[in-house]
Amino acid sequence: MPNLTLTSNSTILLSPAAGGKTERLVRLLVADPQSIRPRWAVLPDRTQVSTFRRRIARAGGALGVSVGTFGDLYQEILARAGQPVAVTPGPARQRILRLALRQLETSQKLPFYHPIVGTPGFLTAVGEVIAE
Repeated sequence: MPNLTLTSNSTILLSPAAGGKTERLVRLLVADPQSIRPRWAVLPDRTQVSTFRRRIARAGGALGVSVGTFGDLYQEILARAGQPVAVTPGPARQRILRLALRQLETSQKLPFYHPIVGTPGFLTAVGEVIAE
């Protein structure tokens, strides 16, 4: 069973991988079906966000729950503080990255990657490194 740490109005679940954190969080969120108190479930990536949403639905659902990544929470905090940050849509990010890589290749600053710099896999790999 995960360790429960309460900090002000926050609950932090700590346990090793596959230690029951997700199941415990689902139970906490659906435990009071009448609650519409805003709550956040913060997960590491989009795949886990989608899976978690399905688990909440299968457990009966929960009102007032926002599920997202740390980036989503960050965006929400900034928006509520009146300082929203524009996020470039995926296709535009890829185009900008493709143009930057092309410029670096043209100026011969990527000699080691020259054979693969124009491939979709290279673009994806560089994009993932930058996104982190």
